[in-house]
Amino acid sequence: MNNPTNQAINAFATGLQSSLFATRDTIEEAYSYAADVINTLPIEQQIAVHTAMQVVINTIAEQVKHLTVLGEEVTNGH
Repeated sequence: MNNPTNQAINAFATGLQSSLFATRDTIEEAYSYAADVINTLPIEQQIAVHTAMQVVINTIAEQVKHLTVLGEEVTNGH
């Protein structure tokens, strides 16, 4: 379906992607991979990198919520 919500989410997601890096099939797999890589670092660095990664994840989640609400408003004529 090609509605404003899908277009906004697709544009947002495309803007985040980098062809330099791979993807995983699920968010859980990607998170597990990142944790495995981070856990190879000294503990002091692990904490900082886990924190930074979670800030990015939380920010993306909030932005996706905003896109969904915006899309519903556009779709419903508000």
